[in-house]
Amino acid sequence: RYVRLGKLVDGCTDLSGKLDSADGIALDEALDAIAKTLPEEEGSWEERRATAVGILARQAFGQDQLSADVIVHLPADAVETPDGRAATVEGWGAFLAERLPEFLKDLKLTIRPVIDPAAMPSADVHDPPASMRLAMQIRNPFDVAPYGTRQARYCDADHTQPYRQGLLGQTRLGNLGPLSRRAHRAKTFGSWQLIQTGEDGIFHWRSPYGYEYLVTAYGTTRLRTPAPPPAPEERWRPPDPPEHLPDPPADDPAWEQPPMPEVLAWTLAQATLRPVA
Repeated sequence: RYVRLGKLVDGCTDLSGKLDSADGIALDEALDAIAKTLPEEEGSWEERRATAVGILARQAFGQDQLSADVIVHLPADAVETPDGRAATVEGWGAFLAERLPEFLKDLKLTIRPVIDPAAMPSADVHDPPASMRLAMQIRNPFDVAPYGTRQARYCDADHTQPYRQGLLGQTRLGNLGPLSRRAHRAKTFGSWQLIQTGEDGIFHWRSPYGYEYLVTAYGTTRLRTPAPPPAPEERWRPPDPPEHLPDPPADDPAWEQPPMPEVLAWTLAQATLRPVA
C-alpha cells in the first residue's frame, strides 16, 4: 500500500496510490459526498472530486482544520511584479508567482523576510541565530554532503572549519552548511576533507580514496576520479629463473669452479619449494 504525490506541474500535482479495499471505498464515497456540495461552477464532476481531496486534506469531517507547513520562497521584488516570475515550493518545485494567491488562499501565512546573506554579520557563539540558520537553509536546501538528500531544516548547522572556543567570527554563512550527523562523523572521523569556497554555498569534498566532489544548491558534481589500480600483468611478479645453459663436457674445468650465486640460489629455492613425497 502507498500514496504518492508528484511534483508541481502547471499548478497541479499527480496523486496515485494503492489502498485497502475498505479504505478505497470509503475514500470514493467521501469524495462523492463532498463533490455534491460544490457548485457546478467549480468545474466538471471529476474536477469537483479533485477539489474534494483538498477539502479532505484541510478539514476532516467537521474537525478543526488540520495544519501543515508549506514553505514558499519568493524574491522580494516578485511580490510587486509577479508576472513571469517563479516561486519555489520547498520539496515540490517551481511555481508561477502570479498563481500564488490561488495557491495560498484560505491559508494562514507567516512571512519571514530573509536578510541579504552578503550583509549578514557573523556571530560569536557556536549556534547560529535563527535568521542565519534560515538563510543557510534557503541557500542550501539539502544536506551538502556528496549526493545528500536530507532536507536542510532536518540537518545540523555544521561549521566547515571546526568551531574553537574563544575565537571570534567563526559562526558565519561562509563557514556553515547543513550537514546530517552521519556526514558530520565522516568529515570529523573518516578522513574526508572539506573546503567551503565562501558564502555562496559551494562545498568541495575529497574522499579518503581520492575522489573529489563539488556540492552546490543544485546537486553534486564529481570533479575527480582517482586512477584505477594497475592491471594484473603490470603488477610485480617474481623474476624469471636464469636461463639454463647446457652442461659443459665432463673434462671441462668449469666443473671444478663453484656455480654462479644466482644459479645456486635458484636451485636451492626450487629444492625448498618442491613438495615432500
